[in-house]
Amino acid sequence: MGYEKDIKDLMIPLKDYPHVPSWYTLDQVATIMREAAIKFAGSFEPRAVLVFDEKSQLLGILTLKDIVRGLEGDIVGNPGGALPSWQEVVGPELTSSHPESSLVPSPLMGEG
Repeated sequence: MGYEKDIKDLMIPLKDYPHVPSWYTLDQVATIMREAAIKFAGSFEPRAVLVFDEKSQLLGILTLKDIVRGLEGDIVGNPGGALPSWQEVVGPELTSSHPESSLVPSPLMGEG
């Protein structure tokens, strides 16, 4: 039995996927994720957000697990303190660009 569906019929369009600039705080990212979950309830549940730089190039993804890990440190270690940036959550291995990786320009950063 073969699979007859094309992946393009199953994928989430990039314009619909939650995305943020790299300077957003975890609080802002959590708000974007919550809004996306409400907007797309029943069709898909976003478990990650795409992160772009100031040149609209894709830097990476921030998963719900990353967000929880970042918020957990704030709640346990520094009550009432400022929330960490996404770079502080995912660490240096995901925040630096690697020459061998291809960064994709984002047409989404200009959309509001």
